[in-house]
Amino acid sequence: MYECPRSAANGESNYVAVTGPKTMWPGDKSTKCSDIKDGTFNTIMLVEVHNSGIHWMEPRDLEMPEMSMAVNSPNGAGISSGHLGGWAHVVFASGQTKVLKNDTSPKALRAALTIAGGEKEILP
Repeated sequence: MYECPRSAANGESNYVAVTGPKTMWPGDKSTKCSDIKDGTFNTIMLVEVHNSGIHWMEPRDLEMPEMSMAVNSPNGAGISSGHLGGWAHVVFASGQTKVLKNDTSPKALRAALTIAGGEKEILP
C-alpha cells in the first residue's frame, strides 16, 4: 500500500514520515493543525524514499537530524525516488502532493520540514 509502483522491493514502504524536533512528527507529542505556524501548504508531512529498507508494517521512519537535505542525494538517507528525471514526491500537511526536483534548495527543504520556523524560503 505504501510502495511506489516503480519500486522493485516487495513489501517495502517508499513513503515515510520525517520525524524529529520541530517536524510534523516530533516524537511522543501529537501535532495539531494549529501548531503548524508555517502553514499546512508549506509544511511537508510525508516523503518518498527509494530503497528505504523499511517493511511496510515496520514502525520506522526517516529522522530529520540524520537525513541528507538534498533530493536523490548520493550521500545517504533522504528524500529519493527511482523515477527517471531526478525528482521525488512529498505530501504536505494540507494533503497536497508535490514533486521536488534534485536541484531543490537544501535551505528551502529544511524550512518545509519544520512546522514553525518562520523561514522565508519556499519550495518551487
